[in-house]
Amino acid sequence: MVTGNARAKSPAIERADMILDELSHKPLGLAELADRVRLSKSSVSDICSTLVGTDLIRRSTDGTYRLGGHLSTLARQTSPAPSVVDGFIRASLEGTPLDGHTLSVSTMVGCEVVTLNVRLGRHPLPLTPRPGTRTPLLQCAAGPAIAASLGEGLDAELELFAAHQGLDGDGRSAIHAVVERMRRSEVSTWRSKNGIHQLARAVGRPEEHMLTAITLHLPYDPLFKLDVAALAGALAQFAHRLG
Repeated sequence: MVTGNARAKSPAIERADMILDELSHKPLGLAELADRVRLSKSSVSDICSTLVGTDLIRRSTDGTYRLGGHLSTLARQTSPAPSVVDGFIRASLEGTPLDGHTLSVSTMVGCEVVTLNVRLGRHPLPLTPRPGTRTPLLQCAAGPAIAASLGEGLDAELELFAAHQGLDGDGRSAIHAVVERMRRSEVSTWRSKNGIHQLARAVGRPEEHMLTAITLHLPYDPLFKLDVAALAGALAQFAHRLG
C-alpha cells in the first residue's frame, strides 16, 4: 500500500493501489468499484484502462474487472520461494490423482494468504482461484497449513503486518487455536458454507520458513465421487517434491 509522503506525491499510484486492493478480493463492475474506492466512475474507468493495458487487471465480457496475469509474474519474482512457484508451474501431474483438478500455490503475508499462481483443472468449482487474490488466513486451507509449518516463528511472522492488518489479541488466539488442531494433520482441510472445499499442504521443512503452500480445490457435486484420502496423499507428495 502507498503510505506517507508517497501518497501526496503520487495520487494516481495511490488510486491504482486502491483499485488493485479491492479487486484482490473479488471481480467488480465499474459502478461498484468506483463506490468502494470513493472516486468518480470516469476516474476509475481511466485508471482501469491503464491497468488493463499492462495486464495488471483484465476486463471480462460481462464488464467486470479482475486481476490480470501480469500480477502472477510479479508474484513469482517476489515470492519467498520463487523456485517453488516455477516448479509448481512446470510439474507434470499426469497419471496422479491430482490430474484434472485445480491447484494453486500461495504465500502467507501476516494474517492473509496471497495466491501466487493457479493451475486450472477440468472440474467446475464454486469459486475459481485467481493469482493475486488475498484471503484471510483462517478462511482457506493454505493459511493454517503455512502457519502450522512455522512452529515458534508464527508470532514473529504475524507481528510483521499486525498493525497494518488490524490483527488483535483475539485474532491471534483464533489463529493459534486452528494451528494447534492443524499440527495433528499433515494436510489442512477447509470447507465453506457455500460448498468450497480445499486441501492444502505446506511446502518445505519447518526450519526453512518458506511461507508457501499448495492448495487442491475440490469440486462441489454430491454425485462426484472423490477419494479424498488418495488426493490428500498425492497433494502431500507433490508439495514434498516442490520443497
